[in-house]
Amino acid sequence: MLLRERQKEFLDRTRKALSQNDNTLGIAPTGAVKTILFSHLLWQLIRDDAEKKALVLAHRDELTVQNSDKFKSINKTISTSVINADDKDWSGQGVFAMVQTLSKETNLAQIPYLDFLVID
Repeated sequence: MLLRERQKEFLDRTRKALSQNDNTLGIAPTGAVKTILFSHLLWQLIRDDAEKKALVLAHRDELTVQNSDKFKSINKTISTSVINADDKDWSGQGVFAMVQTLSKETNLAQIPYLDFLVID
C-alpha cells in the first residue's frame, strides 16, 4: 500500500521520537488508517532482526483479527501469532492479543520480552 505524504511524515516523526525516548505515543484521528500505519512502522522496526518482537493489543476480538490480517498483508516476511481464548502462541515476531485475554494472571506470566508494544 502506498502511503500519503502525511502518513510518511507520521511514521518518520514516530521513528525519530522512538530513537530519542524509551516510549512514544502516536495519536491519529479516525480514518487515518492507524492499522496500516503501525503495520508499516513495525515492519521498519523489526524486519532486520528476527529476535525482535512486537505485541499489538486491542480491546475486541474483531480488532485483533483485523489488525493481524492487515499486518500480514503488508508484512509478508514477518511471522505472526495470536493470543486468544483458544491459542496462546507467542512464536511470531508480531503477536496480536486482546487486553482482556492478557490480563489473566496465567497469561501475564507467559509474556516474553517485548521490544515494541502497540495499543490500538
